[in-house]
Amino acid sequence: MQRRTKMKPQSLDPFLFMESDPPNSFQVQDVPGAGKGLFVTRSFAEKDFLINYRGTISAADTSDNVYTFQVDNPVKMVVDASTRPDCLARYINDVDPFHKKNCEPRVVRKGQDWVIAFYATTCLAEGDELR
Repeated sequence: MQRRTKMKPQSLDPFLFMESDPPNSFQVQDVPGAGKGLFVTRSFAEKDFLINYRGTISAADTSDNVYTFQVDNPVKMVVDASTRPDCLARYINDVDPFHKKNCEPRVVRKGQDWVIAFYATTCLAEGDELR
């Protein structure tokens, strides 16, 4: 199962984001039929900042890597997290028809850089998988 994700954010997000991910808040676990998934180890409220997606930024997706995240707006870029084992956000599974999405990425401008920050779209309980 590939984890390529393509998104078109509506606009720049006014939400604040954290420089680093909340400590001890996530755990990577095996998911039958999907490889690995990212689970929360504490509760989060709706609209809470969850985690940043980090990696090597390029203008086009030229790799066969499954840990890429493509953004088309406000700037076109591809973020490859395969070189960042510390990027736990790469384990967020794509939404499938049987599971409702519980987090969403937002592209945020920080100075001259762009950051992909994930926020909760619903309340999350300990043990929930991020999708």
